[in-house]
Amino acid sequence: MKNNFFTIFITTTIIPILVLFYLLSSNYYSSHRTIFSVLLLIPVLSCIYIIRKNYLTGTKSALWNILSVIFGIGSLLLLYILYSLSNFGF
Repeated sequence: MKNNFFTIFITTTIIPILVLFYLLSSNYYSSHRTIFSVLLLIPVLSCIYIIRKNYLTGTKSALWNILSVIFGIGSLLLLYILYSLSNFGF
């Protein structure tokens, strides 16, 4: 089951965050705020899924819980910061 968590974590958390940072570095944010919202909500939902699945399967691995909580909270904070800056006028 740990390989399954690894695959889910890489494909639904790490890759969208890397794409997000690539798009941010190319000044793509000004006209496509919806894309950034989706790219930040995918990791949040996948982290919730990993935590729930980890609990339901009975493995209760602390590594996946910690990684999922850190990346989930980090994605939510980044979403808040991006919305705050875009509403501020940048």
